[in-house]
Amino acid sequence: MEEIKKERRQFPRMTVELIVRYKILSAQERSDAKTKNISGGGVCLVSREKMQAGTFVALEIKFPKSKGPILAGGRVVWSCESSLGLSPAGHRRFDNGVEFVQIEDVDRQRIAEHIKSELEKAKREGWKIGLVTDISK
Repeated sequence: MEEIKKERRQFPRMTVELIVRYKILSAQERSDAKTKNISGGGVCLVSREKMQAGTFVALEIKFPKSKGPILAGGRVVWSCESSLGLSPAGHRRFDNGVEFVQIEDVDRQRIAEHIKSELEKAKREGWKIGLVTDISK
């Protein structure tokens, strides 16, 4: 019998593409990436490099119409080849799950407010989430 895995996330997650500048703390250069999704607990970065689990990164996350970037420190907890496939320029892409280990409460709140705002906007525009019971009709 298959064991049902319990959801471990503490924060709601939202699929969103945001621009992120990151720096692996053991390296000199900074790089740009985009988010695949984000929550108050972490972010999935889509980058050209596969990051090793346990790697520490500094993040600068830019939200549209925001007063400035969110600054955070994170630890890579997983990495795999992206389901998005190759970039438009033909480069391999990797999804890197980063857990926030250092983030100001006000910035974590900004993320939560952005997610709440987007969910409310989707609800107002008529998006509904539900269980599909019969798709033959």
